[in-house]
Amino acid sequence: MARSAFFTMSLMALAACGGPNADLPVEEARGVLEDFARGSAPADACTPEGRDLLRSATRSYSRAMAERGEPWPDIIKLSNDGGEGITDIDVMVLAGVGAGFIEPSDLNGPARQYTQLMTLGGYNTELFNMQRAVRDACHEVLALQQATARYAIDFERYERAAQRAGERGESASDLHRRQERMLRAQRHLQRLAEAVQAKMEDSAER
Repeated sequence: MARSAFFTMSLMALAACGGPNADLPVEEARGVLEDFARGSAPADACTPEGRDLLRSATRSYSRAMAERGEPWPDIIKLSNDGGEGITDIDVMVLAGVGAGFIEPSDLNGPARQYTQLMTLGGYNTELFNMQRAVRDACHEVLALQQATARYAIDFERYERAAQRAGERGESASDLHRRQERMLRAQRHLQRLAEAVQAKMEDSAER
């Protein structure tokens, strides 16, 4: 989705003036979230201004979806359907809560309750402490979030294609391509996780 420089500056000004509570129109909020998930956001989430913009977009989109009667991210549906229908912004927002870029209070309904429990439980503690990771390697953590979103989507598409293979006769070559894409995303995710871990260890030694 192309955006003019004026549009980008307007969004950043709105977030800066209103802080994380500023409202954005729902389509603009979704567009900002999609940009953050793709790594092409109009602001750097490692800065106060960028974090305010990310939180403003999250709050605005979550509020608008709640007013429509559509929970977002739909934690129950994602859990019950094994991730079917998951989007990159779903993954990015949940990862953003774990990393501290987004607060549970920025969400509404079941998603807020889930993320409050998630943060209390210590998100991703089996790999590293995400809150400390942001302090030591903020930009690397952002890249890790984006890679997580891409991997989640590729994995879900591969799983669905594998389930349909017998029913619709999907060719082995098509299924293989999806699998290779998923595996590339997985390897990229692992490399980024290792890079974050290495930077944290380097920071601890100083």
